Amino acid sequence: DRRGRGGGEDGEGAESSKDKGLIPQSQESRMERLQNLICTSQHISLDRILSWLPAGSLPEVRALLLQKLGRTKQVLHLFAKDLKNPALAEEYCDFLYDYYADLPASGRGTRDGSEGMGAVASQHVPKILLCLPGSHAGPASGAQRGPAPKQPDVYLHLLQVILDTEHPAKAQSVTDPEVMTSVAKLLCRKQRRINPMVALSLLPADVPVAQVSTFLEGAMRGMREDQHNTSIVKNLRRSENLQVREELVRCRQRRVVVSNERACAICHKRIGGSVFAAYPDNTLVHFVCYKRSLGGSDASVPVMPSR
Repeated sequence: DRRGRGGGEDGEGAESSKDKGLIPQSQESRMERLQNLICTSQHISLDRILSWLPAGSLPEVRALLLQKLGRTKQVLHLFAKDLKNPALAEEYCDFLYDYYADLPASGRGTRDGSEGMGAVASQHVPKILLCLPGSHAGPASGAQRGPAPKQPDVYLHLLQVILDTEHPAKAQSVTDPEVMTSVAKLLCRKQRRINPMVALSLLPADVPVAQVSTFLEGAMRGMREDQHNTSIVKNLRRSENLQVREELVRCRQRRVVVSNERACAICHKRIGGSVFAAYPDNTLVHFVCYKRSLGGSDASVPVMPSR
């Protein structure tokens, strides 16, 4: 009886451990480790792992692999079409746009995707990580990191995915109110980030103007603002150029008189007929002494021959 009760207790303990979700937690932990490995490691073949995934399974892993491989359109198609979550696709577009917009100015982030990762909750999957495209040539290639990539037109890619422009025969009908409403809302929300001319070329030819009138008005207003700002910057640059030219003329008119008593401020020897350099306060030094004082670097002080 004791053994039976003990076995029963063990059985109840096993059942209670399953009820508490220990096994799902272990699977979730392995999934997080796999996602972090894909985002950070440079020693795995992303294409090979992608070929091993069964069709329609593990959308979180498939999304990360496609992101690391730089296949933006496939990532957006996975989010918007397969997972039926356009909000997640738009979040990914915001993620990439903000990263590439800040990259030239601050240089933050790395090309291996080790920075800039973020988790996004989805109604179809518990968590999807967003990571940056990185090197995927494999461990044996030894590929060198190149310059910062150009900012992609991610919102235009999303627009193409929603409208299914790559398959005109299967494209959504323009009369579909749900599709055109989502497209119109996307254009209005991201009108400052979308090229209006390219966006209009992607829309169906018979789309009603009323559905995109808000986007067109905002785009025209933004273009006028950009033109006005460009004009202001142009005038400021012109004024700055005139000031620099005036300063250049003033510097070229500068004269330095070298007498027999003028000595070098560094070695204290007479300047004589040697080539010298003049500081802004008219202090004179031998050019050789000046070069030595800079450790052999290029001169940044105007050099004048003695007279």
